[in-house]
Amino acid sequence: KISDEIHFLSIDDRLSMKEATRYVINKGYKRIIYFSPALNYRYKTNIYAVEQRYMGFEDAIRENPYEVETFIVKSKNFAELFNKIDLNNKRTAVICTSDIYALEVMSYFKGRNIKIPEEVGIMGFDNIDVLKYVDPGLTTVLYPAEEISVQALEILLKLIKGENIEEVPVLKHKIIDRMSL
Repeated sequence: KISDEIHFLSIDDRLSMKEATRYVINKGYKRIIYFSPALNYRYKTNIYAVEQRYMGFEDAIRENPYEVETFIVKSKNFAELFNKIDLNNKRTAVICTSDIYALEVMSYFKGRNIKIPEEVGIMGFDNIDVLKYVDPGLTTVLYPAEEISVQALEILLKLIKGENIEEVPVLKHKIIDRMSL
């Protein structure tokens, strides 16, 4: 609940990114690049979700007992992203704050003959429908948009009827494991 008048229905963005980051670390990646152009393009996105996802990433890195090198790329400068990858030494993964960014990263790497996941792993966020056509399949966090829509409609109908909404549930996220990591 954002206020007494405004309800907010979503997943726990911070927890879901924290778990996604842990998932990448547990896959053995020693270098992680957090790719979030949205940190610079705040007017185009849900700033709350962007900040929560970043804090979740930081939480996972801070609590991680293993040595992991991290970089933050806050622009759509793919050359900056590419320069952070060391194909000869450390296993590198790119964690993207959305599947759209992850698909752009995949396209950029494929255009440079960088093999996914053999040379670099990629993790997305959202599980958008188009992913069923992507090769290799993108590992991502399920953002349950359909369930959010259904629950939002139920809440709206209750509000229209004058019913009191005590608590809006936080919906469950899930990591969808595919071939990109």
